[in-house]
Amino acid sequence: MLIINQDNNGYVLENDFLRIHINPNKGGVVDKYLVKDTDRQLLGDGLFMLGDHFWQESWPGQLLNVSYETKIVEQTPEFSTIEVSRIAGEYFGSTLQKDIKVTRRMTLRADSSQLFVEVSLENVGNIGRIAGYWNQSILYASGNKEKVQLYYRPTTRGVSVATYDKIINKCTYTAKSDNFVKNPQQGWTALLGDNGTTSGIAFVMKYDELMYFLNLLEDFTCEWQYNAVNIPPGKTWKTDFVVYPIADLPTVDYASRTMVASVEPFYDDGVTTIRLFLASAATKLEDVIISGYAMLAKTPDVPGILFEIQQVNSIDIKPVFLTFKIPHDYNDPLILRFTVKAKSCTGKIEEQFETWYDAKLGENWKLDGSAIYTFPTPERKVTFIKPDVIKKIHNDIPQVLFCKGVFASEYLPQTIFEKIKAEITSSYFSVTKDNQWPPSLSVFPASYKELMMFDIISLINIDAVALGNHGQEMLKDFVHHGGTLVYGGDFWAYSNANLGNDQLSDLLPVTFPTKGSFQDRLQFLEGCWPVNISSNNSLLSKDAVMVYASDNFTVKDNAEVLLSSGDKPVLVKWNVGKGQVIAITGTALGDAPPGKILFTRTPEWATFLYYLIFFYDKNTLIK
Repeated sequence: MLIINQDNNGYVLENDFLRIHINPNKGGVVDKYLVKDTDRQLLGDGLFMLGDHFWQESWPGQLLNVSYETKIVEQTPEFSTIEVSRIAGEYFGSTLQKDIKVTRRMTLRADSSQLFVEVSLENVGNIGRIAGYWNQSILYASGNKEKVQLYYRPTTRGVSVATYDKIINKCTYTAKSDNFVKNPQQGWTALLGDNGTTSGIAFVMKYDELMYFLNLLEDFTCEWQYNAVNIPPGKTWKTDFVVYPIADLPTVDYASRTMVASVEPFYDDGVTTIRLFLASAATKLEDVIISGYAMLAKTPDVPGILFEIQQVNSIDIKPVFLTFKIPHDYNDPLILRFTVKAKSCTGKIEEQFETWYDAKLGENWKLDGSAIYTFPTPERKVTFIKPDVIKKIHNDIPQVLFCKGVFASEYLPQTIFEKIKAEITSSYFSVTKDNQWPPSLSVFPASYKELMMFDIISLINIDAVALGNHGQEMLKDFVHHGGTLVYGGDFWAYSNANLGNDQLSDLLPVTFPTKGSFQDRLQFLEGCWPVNISSNNSLLSKDAVMVYASDNFTVKDNAEVLLSSGDKPVLVKWNVGKGQVIAITGTALGDAPPGKILFTRTPEWATFLYYLIFFYDKNTLIK
């Protein structure tokens, strides 16, 4: 049975498993979600699922609680699809997402409890835009807010579990997490509630551009955010995810579009017993074969203990559970890895998942804060929206995009660009007080046409998250086609800028440790001393000194150190394609000793950078 009806407040999608109500007048959200098998209504009055947001906008943003255009895209005996859409406008004076058309298609099949959701962001304007999609649901996992709610989020340390008990108003977290999970390991999140039996819901999204999970426990939210994308006029960014109810699971250790699993180990007298609960996420799985093994987390290269292979004729949305037993030393944490092979209505499937178990400590955490075992992440497949031909514009009057974080003017004085009457576009970096919300830039080109009209782009104390994968890819193309990139900073640069191994770190002429290797560079200031700067340029005052905040930089091959503080690089340059990258690896902060002056506070600093950026020749520093 598959029914689609229209009522006064929207549309009803219904099959033998679910009854879903979509309200076009309130952001096109799902405002009723009834699970027929357990008679659970997950959405009480005022709650909703699948709310659209841009994370560059503060909650509730411009898309929630407004009218969406709605249409029935397709209606057959096998499936029905409803589409809701809205074109974004200005939001409190910001035009960052203006003319982005948000479209969400929801498809329900007659034979499945799984709701398939497609989201697209289309730029219907004539100016490039930047958008970070954010999906939000506020619901009661078991249908009852008075019951304890459990939230499961996969991280590179294992599954983080957050709980909320409304009766005593208490929140708890495992895996050293909080409301946010900023190191997602897979593209899924799930909720369970205890209402006589554990039941809940799972959301499975693409991992490729997933950025954060978020659960505001006291508000019963389940949310996730994607990396910002640059969308040129006429182009569209797309993603999709599925939603399905789950029940009779003690925990959630894995969820996909085909199955959901719970792993429940316990230790007793030298033996660990592992109960594996397995259920279908959509349609029935047949001829199921389950294999696996346990390995020691501290020595993952040592061969593990194989589990006995087990077979099950079929698995549906009601979980089956299997038992495995292995000898185990109580003091050794384990990685439990499973492989499931089966036949589905779409063909043969094979999926692998793993989880953490430590009877003694309970969490994947060393005393120094690092993980005992880091769970591998899937390869990300990010689609960059590029034009067929990339053409760099060179201007008679230099065009500068100055992306300004904290202390930007100390690193790059405005006089550098005023000397040649360059036209400056200022972009301001912002982040929330508690550093939790994704950082953003007030201005950044969203199309290659706009980007290639700049001659120089400077990033001073700019977190890479504000650029997104798309912005970093565009910067790489900008430099390769003849642009100049100037990079530097302290609070939000290098190891503190979430660079990882992305495109931006590849562009820089220096390497540096990952964020976990050392603390904020500024804390080293008291332990460092001003050192006389050196260069082959006569502009440098003998009284000028510079405080160096870290000695962790390594200059890459073919890069040139143009300015040093003692034996440490302060300015490093190299050529990339037709362009150049200049890295300021010293800090513009600190105090000079009596009779000396910080070089960054002298007129010569601006003059030095001016010649370096505009007139540098390989044979002599100043041409």
